Amino acid sequence: MRPHPTLNPTLTPLRDVVVATAMALACSLACAADAGNEPPPGAPREPALGLSVYGVIDVAMEHLSDSQGQSATLMQKVGHVPSRLGFRDVEDLGDGVRAGINLEMGIGVDTGASVNTSKTWARESHLTLGRRDLGELKVGLQQSLMEQGYLMFDVDHLSQYSPALAMRLANLDQDPWENAIAYRSPTWQGFNVSAAFTLAEKARVATTQYTPQVVGTGTARNRRAVLATYMAGPWAAGLSWQSGGQHLDAGGDAIQTLVNGSLVFRTPQWEAGAMLWTQRNELPSGTTPRTDMWMLGGVWHLNPAVNLVAQVGQARDNGLNYYAGIDKGTGRNTYLNLGADYNFSRRTTVYTRLGRISDHGDGFNGRAALSSLAVAEGLTVPANGAVKGLAIGLRHWF
Repeated sequence: MRPHPTLNPTLTPLRDVVVATAMALACSLACAADAGNEPPPGAPREPALGLSVYGVIDVAMEHLSDSQGQSATLMQKVGHVPSRLGFRDVEDLGDGVRAGINLEMGIGVDTGASVNTSKTWARESHLTLGRRDLGELKVGLQQSLMEQGYLMFDVDHLSQYSPALAMRLANLDQDPWENAIAYRSPTWQGFNVSAAFTLAEKARVATTQYTPQVVGTGTARNRRAVLATYMAGPWAAGLSWQSGGQHLDAGGDAIQTLVNGSLVFRTPQWEAGAMLWTQRNELPSGTTPRTDMWMLGGVWHLNPAVNLVAQVGQARDNGLNYYAGIDKGTGRNTYLNLGADYNFSRRTTVYTRLGRISDHGDGFNGRAALSSLAVAEGLTVPANGAVKGLAIGLRHWF
């Protein structure tokens, strides 16, 4: 079984470091589940103790074209794997107890600027304390459990055109959580459970391009999440749940709930995975806009250097506008993602992805633009239209 990269900003070369800080881990897949940080083939291992510096630079050129005749050719700010620089320190406190810190910042390789201009360590900024037989406590800014579920079970790990990326874009409360406290249990016979919550109650929020899940101006509700996984032999399964929302200035609460279930079968020659996802937005009016999504995909390891990827998926809403709850007619988005990777070495990979995303009936409860990462690059998926994309990239781990 070979390790894989993830899209999430917390992706780092862990292995021994994870064993040191995430005492609950019993296998490399469990490490990936814990922080979405499992390195790809070639990512160097970090020492179990002491200070380490790690990172990845992923540069991709992309050409996008839509059904309305618009097109764009650009260098992506975020490739298949977000570029980042991180620092980690782990100390053995004795009696099997270890403490650690992790600081990680995202890098926009198109300009060299920080991906997040409002804070430096926008991907990871937390302290951990744990023991293998008792589990691990993590406090501070950290990857959400819902996103960990995507990263573990999406066979293309949230690449540019992966259907699972649309699940993430639809609710950016799945981004790294601030003011978070999380606990990860030890692993029992392949089972593992994590729980997390945030102390964000009463923080001011409003609807923007970067907070599309927020219904209106108000204050944030505390977020809660649970992730349960089972891994035995070639099989891996996961179930994640997340709840949050807003206390609206206009009156009442809007409550967003996410559920994700996944199943993956992995062998040295190939992988196959399936994912089901649902998002509910309970509005003060009593209506509940909802989106359901499914995804199927596979990876074929032709040889140690070459991997081929194929994914299909569809998202369908229940015909209610996300913000107002009024009828708009049922909408859907469909996805196709094809790609190939060539590993020059264990640390350097060239890749290509070809994707197509189409919309019918203004999907995602009237938020069709959220169906593609292309919205962040300036070319949205038009209502009742489609976007095609071709990306070619190069990635190096250090």
